[in-house]
Amino acid sequence: MSKFLKLEIIGFIFVSILGTLFHFAYDFSSQNFIVGIFTATNESTFEHLKLLLYPYLVYSIIEFFILKRTSYEYIDNFICTKTIGLIGGLISIIVLFYTYTGVLGYNIDLINIAIFFISVFISFFISYKNISKLQKKDNDYQLCLLIVGIIVILFIIFTLKPLDIGLFKDPL
Repeated sequence: MSKFLKLEIIGFIFVSILGTLFHFAYDFSSQNFIVGIFTATNESTFEHLKLLLYPYLVYSIIEFFILKRTSYEYIDNFICTKTIGLIGGLISIIVLFYTYTGVLGYNIDLINIAIFFISVFISFFISYKNISKLQKKDNDYQLCLLIVGIIVILFIIFTLKPLDIGLFKDPL
């Protein structure tokens, strides 16, 4: 088993646990404003995206420094492959949730929990499958960092000023 695969498996476990804790952190913090920026503040789909986003970013930073220290051969592709994995996981939460609730007409907590874990898996699976396939280009990592930065900024903005659309409302 490759070093990267081992780290991705550990990452899946780390993000799954931390994301689960993030579901309850806002209430446990007595609804602390700062905690609410990074954790779910209600049951909307958007707030549940934060359960993947921030733990995945934290783990990716840790993983980057572990791999960089060991001179991992695909380190040049790391930032972009993690960005692609993150976007894939975020999209999968939205698509899976709205697909099944669109078919059933209601949501089921057990399925919502399963969607979170499936989406975490999808993030790491995409990352693992793409690490050696990306072509290194000099500025790709800068574009990928910009994309992640924009995602984080948008998440902060939409946490503070959610739009009046279904993504930001508690499901029925």
